Amino acid sequence: MNNAWFPVNNLNKDAYTAARNLLLCHSAAAKSYRRKFKIYQEGQIGIVLNTCNHYRFNNTSKEDKDAAERATEFMIGWFWEPVIHGQYPESVLQYAESNIVPFSNEEKEELAKSVDWVGLNYYTSYFVAHEQNPPGVGYPADQQIMFSYTDKDGNPVGEPDSEKTTTAISQPDKRALTQKGFSIIKTILPPF
Repeated sequence: MNNAWFPVNNLNKDAYTAARNLLLCHSAAAKSYRRKFKIYQEGQIGIVLNTCNHYRFNNTSKEDKDAAERATEFMIGWFWEPVIHGQYPESVLQYAESNIVPFSNEEKEELAKSVDWVGLNYYTSYFVAHEQNPPGVGYPADQQIMFSYTDKDGNPVGEPDSEKTTTAISQPDKRALTQKGFSIIKTILPPF
């Protein structure tokens, strides 16, 4: 093999399989650390996730409101929810039903509360619209979402960064962190 990329075997399922295996490995490592080393090292177990804000493309659309919530659940929830509650968000299970393998009861129990803290890498924000039949397959298509840096009226989500390649918002929307149980763990945010 001439590159470092993992070969894609099933575009529909590979992202979910990789994420599931990553979460189960995290859970096993957390269990091992707590059983063998925590008493001596007094350390904590954390996970760092990437996130961004999702706003409705059309501010009056219920479908776009649901799409924005779904985008957050697919972006951060499919990792956050398992390590806090032991299972994927309902929308991920619903929209990716044919591509995702749910956790067994034993796996849910091991995953739940397998972190002491959560770190967030916050990059940007998007307007999000519901898109019934998006292009592609697997993870991107399962979300049924269209992302945009402008809303339906052409208003930008924020000011472009210095490279004019990304639209940056200087402060994360802290409301997003408290939705759907995201407030279970104490979240430490740097001052903005």
